[in-house]
Amino acid sequence: MSNTVYAIIPARGGSKGIPNKNLSILDGRSLIEIGVTTCIETKIVDRVFVSTDDPNIKVEAIRVGAEVIDRPADISGDTSSSEEALLHALSEIEKLGYDKPDTTLFYQITNALTTSKDIDDAYDHFVKTKADSLFTATLFIGCLWERKNGKICAIHHDHTKRLLRQEMTNCFSENGAFYLMNTDGFVNRKHRFFGNIEMFEMDAISDHDIDDLRDLEIAELLLKRR
Repeated sequence: MSNTVYAIIPARGGSKGIPNKNLSILDGRSLIEIGVTTCIETKIVDRVFVSTDDPNIKVEAIRVGAEVIDRPADISGDTSSSEEALLHALSEIEKLGYDKPDTTLFYQITNALTTSKDIDDAYDHFVKTKADSLFTATLFIGCLWERKNGKICAIHHDHTKRLLRQEMTNCFSENGAFYLMNTDGFVNRKHRFFGNIEMFEMDAISDHDIDDLRDLEIAELLLKRR
């Protein structure tokens, strides 16, 4: 029996960094179109759902091949969590007559340089490692600092012993591009991290997140370079 995978893309209408950010145009296509198309073009995604409270996003999502979940206003505010949107979407999907998927792909369209291959490769790793949940990340090598009680303090390194780059501990920064989750486990835990947690490393270009106009301009340049 094949494993079913549904992609859920939360895309509410409100945005502070860029007005109507989810409908922003990148290389001639809206972020909604890029995200939906990326999921459709994978080898593993069976259906793509966009969860939104915005009528214009709804129209665009349907135009490019997604099914739409109408997201209630009470879980569409600035402080609403992605988990709330995902749990609501999964509940609505069953009401539409579909069986609950074995695996849920939580995809964020502001990481618009993510590729279908990234998703397919991550899913292969998810299956091979028998993971319950998986997140994407990018390698970080460097020195982190924090301001604590009015003082600057080193994090994860001894500031009195300056190491060469190749001697530094490799850390990974969660980039939020997408997550894979065993659906039953997610519904029970109501959080994206549970059970056997795995990580999929992405390159620095695929990692790029769009939050403001400068990020959008950088994304255009990265696309041309790619």
